[in-house]
Amino acid sequence: MPAGRCGGQEVTMLQLKNIKKVYNGVPILNGISLDIGKGEIVSILGPSGSGKTTLLNIIAGKEGYDSGNIVFRRDLRVDYLEQDPQYPEELTGRT
Repeated sequence: MPAGRCGGQEVTMLQLKNIKKVYNGVPILNGISLDIGKGEIVSILGPSGSGKTTLLNIIAGKEGYDSGNIVFRRDLRVDYLEQDPQYPEELTGRT
């Protein structure tokens, strides 16, 4: 049975429908659709500049999108560690 099923029904935690994002007239994301079920582990792979970070920023609410729809299950919490996090010096453990 797939990890996203509960009582015979699939439990969708996050759903992206036809997400589109354009920067300076250049389409970065063009119609991305994705369903992530409960318990699923997902990898986003692609070449440099293909929109992976943009997609994650959109899901995390750090960046907007031009069209489409994102549906989060009510009790879903999204956490995100940036590629290049900036921490306050006093929290880094550096002396």
